[in-house]
Amino acid sequence: MHRLNLAGEEVGMGQAEREKEQLRRAKIRLRRIQHYEQVTKNVSQTCRFFGISRGQFYFWLRRYRTVGFDGLKAQKCGPRKHPFATPPHIVALALQIRHERQYGPIRICLLLQRYHQVYVSVPTIYKILKRHRVPRVPFKRYRPGPRRRRELTQVGQSVQVDVKHLKLAAGRFYQFTAIDEASRYRVLKIYAQSSIPNAIAFIDEARRHSARPDRSCTNCKRLIRSRDTASLWRLGESPDLRAIMSMRVRSGLPR
Repeated sequence: MHRLNLAGEEVGMGQAEREKEQLRRAKIRLRRIQHYEQVTKNVSQTCRFFGISRGQFYFWLRRYRTVGFDGLKAQKCGPRKHPFATPPHIVALALQIRHERQYGPIRICLLLQRYHQVYVSVPTIYKILKRHRVPRVPFKRYRPGPRRRRELTQVGQSVQVDVKHLKLAAGRFYQFTAIDEASRYRVLKIYAQSSIPNAIAFIDEARRHSARPDRSCTNCKRLIRSRDTASLWRLGESPDLRAIMSMRVRSGLPR
């Protein structure tokens, strides 16, 4: 059982098979017209012999007398020029974005709205890419790459703080780490408990750990806290650390 569209073409066929099928159907219609002109010279008898309606026969007869044999081939339905068709320059812009950035239909739609003030629906962009035989983008292209590290020149402007769990033979310990983003100088210390007093003590230790001015954290302006650790989340309770602006980084998104 074959499925046919409105133009009488079989769905799921390639270009060569589709042209071959159209040629075969055109020869069948030509045989009906020749049967009418050479044998019966009667429309009713010819339609009864081939099992078709009179309206269908007259339709292909007019096409044959007007265009010729090519008129017996099924044509695509619908207007040749649609008033709501996507302009050619928008189509070229969508193809250019796909070629340069390797974006999918959704991201192409968003980029056209944001930077070109043009709205093209996602299904329309998908049809444009499919019509121009643009290959699919590999899944790896959609994975976000590593974030670029912020360019910081002032030492102590931003310090990252994190807590790691250590499972040793003696038990479970907590490693506190502080890294200066400008100099990449780090301070590590291990505590037996992950508590607020230990976190405050670690920050104080990191601030006075090094006597060198370029590596000390005495001028720390901001703490970046990794993970949702209670000891780091409540660092603002310390009177000495309330003046330091704090920012939390979500898990899985390092800076």
